[in-house]
Amino acid sequence: MVDLLRSDAKGEPKGKSNDAKKSKVLTAVQKERARRRAEYDAQFEAKRVALAEAGLPEICGYPAKSEEASLHWLSALRGGAISTIAIDGLHQGTTVVRLHVEKGEQPLYLIAGAQTPVIWQFTGAVDRIERVITRKGNAVSGLDGKQVHFAPSGVCVPGPSDLGQAVAQRTFRSTLEVAFDRQRFDGKTSEWMGSRTFPSHERIIRKDQLDTVDKPIRRNGKVYEMVDGTLRELENHEAARRQVQYQFNRDYPYGVVDIDPEKLVLQGKAQVYSVLPLEAGLLQLLDQGVLRGDAVNVLVITRPVEMLPSGFRTNGADGKGRRFNVDPEVTLDIEAGNLSDYN
Repeated sequence: MVDLLRSDAKGEPKGKSNDAKKSKVLTAVQKERARRRAEYDAQFEAKRVALAEAGLPEICGYPAKSEEASLHWLSALRGGAISTIAIDGLHQGTTVVRLHVEKGEQPLYLIAGAQTPVIWQFTGAVDRIERVITRKGNAVSGLDGKQVHFAPSGVCVPGPSDLGQAVAQRTFRSTLEVAFDRQRFDGKTSEWMGSRTFPSHERIIRKDQLDTVDKPIRRNGKVYEMVDGTLRELENHEAARRQVQYQFNRDYPYGVVDIDPEKLVLQGKAQVYSVLPLEAGLLQLLDQGVLRGDAVNVLVITRPVEMLPSGFRTNGADGKGRRFNVDPEVTLDIEAGNLSDYN
């Protein structure tokens, strides 16, 4: 009779032999896991020591996070909408990023920073927000002040330019890794952010769903628009306004957001713009008759004005100043700081 459990002449049961092989394989896998864990622990300790010597993350002093909260960070240059409220002086353009918090049970811990004056506007299930960490020159709307913390250094809440080099990205990620004891986190960085859900980061309104105007068409010194497949010539003022509207829709597709200054959490002072910043302000003055378009890119000041639209140098789409012609009959009394934006 043949014993099917025997695997060799010595009479060792096959099942026992297979268990021994599996045991050897498991031992090898466990050893490899242990080796990798030891290697990771050594790397983590090296990061911790290096960051400690540099004063991080102690400099940042991130508030404690609960064990159940998920960790996130957002980094932007600017928002996709223009604010009616200035948070860093009237000579700076303030923009808005809208975050609609989705329903859920898990608390959310967010590090969010922009390199220009930005209001982080929260809507939806805001009770899920355990803490928002932002930086000087930013503000938060829609949350209680107890939910907001301002980091003492931009290093703790970096913007896209801060993260432009690989070493800066590694330093920031290592800082979070050490500060939050190796908790997993997700991050998003962008030149600009408009209106999105959080934490899934889905756009609430796509750019192609927003109102836009076509760029004016220039031919032989004249300016046209396309209407039903036919070119229609535009008068100078209409051409200039159309060009400004096109630039505004392109760079700030989410329009103008009316912000309540009483509901802002910020370190500085909230001020109401008498003239909106950037292209929104140009449209405002064009509609008020303070500015007149003499050509597609030529704006003329037609009557005295104390304030010109701010923000073109600091966070305009092309980073350039803007020049104006002045009607000979007009005497200007504009603050030097504001006027310097256009030199």
